[in-house]
Amino acid sequence: MSRLYKNRNRVIKPSSNLSKILILLTLAGLVLSGFFYATLMYDLEKETPIEKVSKYPKTYAKNLGKSPDFFKKEYPNLFLTHDRFGNSVAHFPFENAKYSIWFVAESGTERAFRIKIDKSYEGLKEKDITNHFAKLYGRTVDVQCDHKTSSSTQHCRYKWWIRNAVSLDLYSRLTPNRPLTVSAVTTDTYLAGKYHRKVKGFLPRE
Repeated sequence: MSRLYKNRNRVIKPSSNLSKILILLTLAGLVLSGFFYATLMYDLEKETPIEKVSKYPKTYAKNLGKSPDFFKKEYPNLFLTHDRFGNSVAHFPFENAKYSIWFVAESGTERAFRIKIDKSYEGLKEKDITNHFAKLYGRTVDVQCDHKTSSSTQHCRYKWWIRNAVSLDLYSRLTPNRPLTVSAVTTDTYLAGKYHRKVKGFLPRE
C-alpha cells in the first residue's frame, strides 16, 4: 500500500513541475517578445529618414496673401524694411536660398503679393528645373532667352500659371564653369495690380 502511495506521488510530481516550467517559459516568452518589439520599434524610429531639402526651388505660392506677422512667426530671422513708397519688404535666408517678399495694403492689412527665391544649383541643369515645373504646372505660357556665346552668360525666363491669378516666373542665369543660378518669382496678380496702382499715384505726372 505504501509502495502504491509512493508511486502515485512520483506520477503527480513531474506533472506539477512540468506545469510550473511551462508557465515560467510562457511568461519569459511574453517578456522577451515585448522586449524585442520595443527594440524593433526603437530601431525603426531611429532609422526613419529625415526629409531632405528639395533640390528644386519651392514656389511657396500658398503663402501669397499672408501678412508680415505670419512670416515673422514662420521665419524668426526675417528682416523687414520698407520701400520708398511705404510698402513692407521682407528678406531672409532659408534652405540655402535667399527669400524676398513684397507686401501691399489690402482692406487695411498688408498682404504678400510677390515671393522671390534666389538660389544657385551645383550639378543641376536648367532643363531639370524646367521639366520639374512642367510636371507640376504643364506647358509654359512664355519662354524668352537671350543669345548665348561660349564666354557669356545666358539669361532665360519661363512663365507658368500656377492657378487663377497666380503666376510663376522662372529666371535662369547660366554662366560657363559656374553653378546655375535661378530666381523663382510667384506673384498674386490681383494684389500686384493694387501695388502698381498705389505706386503709380506716387509717380510724377507727365
